[in-house]
Amino acid sequence: MLVTIAALFGAGSAAYADEPQVLDKPPFGLLVTTNAEWAGIQIDRFHVGVWADASFRASNLDGEGTNLSVDHFNVFADLRFEDGWQVFVEAEVEHQSNVGALERESEVELEQAYLQYTFSDAARIRLGRFATPLGILNPIHWTINTDTIVAPLFQEREFVPEQQVGASVAGRVFPGRWLNVDWEVDYTAWAGYASEAFQLDVVRGLSVGGDVRVGSHGVGFLGASVSRSKQAAVGGRRGRSSSGAIYGELSVTEQLTLRGEYFIRDSTRPGQADAYVHGVYGKVRWDYRDWSLNYRFERSDDPELGPDAVQRINRFTVGYALNPRIKLRAEYARHRTHEAVVPDFETFGLWLGVFF
Repeated sequence: MLVTIAALFGAGSAAYADEPQVLDKPPFGLLVTTNAEWAGIQIDRFHVGVWADASFRASNLDGEGTNLSVDHFNVFADLRFEDGWQVFVEAEVEHQSNVGALERESEVELEQAYLQYTFSDAARIRLGRFATPLGILNPIHWTINTDTIVAPLFQEREFVPEQQVGASVAGRVFPGRWLNVDWEVDYTAWAGYASEAFQLDVVRGLSVGGDVRVGSHGVGFLGASVSRSKQAAVGGRRGRSSSGAIYGELSVTEQLTLRGEYFIRDSTRPGQADAYVHGVYGKVRWDYRDWSLNYRFERSDDPELGPDAVQRINRFTVGYALNPRIKLRAEYARHRTHEAVVPDFETFGLWLGVFF
């Protein structure tokens, strides 16, 4: 087997743009082999990689103080065959700080493990455990590929299960040129089934959903997602949850990007009050060479802080890419709470992310 070590680098503002973690050309890691044959099977590429991030966070909330931790240590392997098959596996050690009124969490988890077959650009089938294709950030979920330290609140609270165990059909079609722009349409339809053994939060039973995104490279996109799932049983009866998101992004110039996303969830569980939550954010990011400046305003229901609690957050993030493998961020956020068990507060963070 031919063993080749290769580092594949991104360029320009993409070093800080939110982007999917698995592209046709994986961005970093170790390219173990290419154009090889094993047991009579032609391997197109076998790629393995590791990324990790660490942060220092501080808050003026009583009882929180400061926290220094390794937030994520992620290992992934991507094996692709010349006949269109792909095997992808991703495992992660995660530690989430409680700074910022978040829930402290430490876990070792199999994030994704799926088999995929690509018929063409317009159709591919995925079987296994995969990131829930809802909204912008959930399919990405790699902190090192986003442009803030802390995700929007509805993402941090995991109002939508991070993963599904099941099958999805996805693809990209090219309807043509309109208004002097070449358009693309991306779609995903999925179905999954969760039991307690799958460790998918409170989801138990069948889940279904879909996502459609219309856009053009270098211009922006507009998309919508929906999902419906069964909830864990309470008193012998299961509840339900319906979720949806509308989102969009506009590249005003090569350096200036605008983005917005609206999320809604309606959840009912027997014996408990209905949990209706919604959140919205708008953000602007400016890129200059290896620097990025990001401002995000969000408003979100936060049932973790009270049945009628609401947070309004102004978040400022400065990012710098030492090189495509090493990224730095500094972040300040001002939280305003309403009918919550905690008063208004402020947070500050420093972050380091590394691709190996």
